[in-house]
Amino acid sequence: EGPTQYPLTIENCGDEVVFDAAPERVLTLAPNTTEILLALGLADHMAGMIGAKDQLLPELQAAAEPVEVITESAFPYPSREVVLAADPDLLLSGYGGDFTEGAYGTRESYAELEIQSMYLTDACESDGGVTLDTTYQDILTLGRIFDVPQAAADLVNQMQADAASVQPADPPVSVFVFGGDAVEENITIGGGGLLDDMITRAGGSNIFADLPNSGHNNSVSMEDIVARNPEVIVIIHYRALPAEEIIAYMKADPSWSQVSAVQNDRFVIIDVTSTVPGVRNGRAIAELSAGFAGGA
Repeated sequence: EGPTQYPLTIENCGDEVVFDAAPERVLTLAPNTTEILLALGLADHMAGMIGAKDQLLPELQAAAEPVEVITESAFPYPSREVVLAADPDLLLSGYGGDFTEGAYGTRESYAELEIQSMYLTDACESDGGVTLDTTYQDILTLGRIFDVPQAAADLVNQMQADAASVQPADPPVSVFVFGGDAVEENITIGGGGLLDDMITRAGGSNIFADLPNSGHNNSVSMEDIVARNPEVIVIIHYRALPAEEIIAYMKADPSWSQVSAVQNDRFVIIDVTSTVPGVRNGRAIAELSAGFAGGA
């Protein structure tokens, strides 16, 4: 593709976003969107980032040096005043629900201030159909928005190579994803989302793929988990809840102790940023695959 022709119209979660030029002051709302822009060499187009720099991939931390940290944590959500003080022209989100009243505020409310907003596709309210290819498409779209198509193509090629290097477990192992932010919260993913696709590519089979894709927000019963009896448990690691605590809780709990994965100590820990669209997705499939193979 040649240079971007502006104005450029992008369809994003059912809304049209029109760019008259490449955004100059982007506020990235989480580490995954920060890492994409840094990997595309766009630090000088950033007004700031939400999230701590030590949460970023080590190889991107130097590129983040000039970028201002607006707040070190996305939860609780920073106030609207804090967001507006950064003087952004684009808010870039990688998590569903960011542009709602209880979070950063609606997209319409920012549009009134001539501030654009954009979700990565996995964060749209969708019925599924989101895969690793969707992440690639989002990165290529950002390449067009910022007129850096070659950097975007190079990044996608690298991610594709990471994903292609994986030898998936055969036959697939059955997997339960623990995405709760409290030990007794059995929150998991359904089918049709990015992490479900990554698990499949790594040689796993999500035991709750029959549930809807609603981010990491399906609540399931202990009885159902025991009945489906996963061979491996993937724990999504949030800073607030160490994975070691979850594992210790499961091993001590009479219900969890009936589950094959707990009996055989087959846990795979994956950072939350690897489970949402971003530069880590390709290598995360390799991490999952290695975890699924261990003890098989």
